[in-house]
Amino acid sequence: MKHSKILLVIALLCLAGTASAEVYRWTDKSGKVHYSDTPPTETEAQTRRLYDSSIEQEKLPYATRQAASRFPLVLVTGEGCGEPCKLARDYLGKRKAPFSEKLLKTQEEIDAYKLQTGKKEFSVPTLMVGSRVLDGFEPGTWGSELDLAGYPK
Repeated sequence: MKHSKILLVIALLCLAGTASAEVYRWTDKSGKVHYSDTPPTETEAQTRRLYDSSIEQEKLPYATRQAASRFPLVLVTGEGCGEPCKLARDYLGKRKAPFSEKLLKTQEEIDAYKLQTGKKEFSVPTLMVGSRVLDGFEPGTWGSELDLAGYPK
């Protein structure tokens, strides 16, 4: 009886791990952001992969989950960013800080970003820690901000 319960739990965990979803994100001509499980036909969209299950989210340390819920991280990049953006991604990866990446391709996207952040200039990479915006990759500044937000080292 005990073995059958264990097998049932293992089977359920395996099934939960197979569920996954891709979400497409795009901005229309009026600047409105859309999310869908099907890609748009009239424009290019960013593909977002959702967590396979809540179990995968639970793998993150508690402090990381708390920091991510209060101060989500968004790495803003642009085309041709190259090495600075790679260094920024690598830094966040080494910190094991979960982040989403926002690639700004068009002038409309850049203008919307400037309006949203109140910035007059657009530079990449930029890290958004909650509502705080950090222009340019500076490991010391980024580290201090991640520390203040509660992300583990």
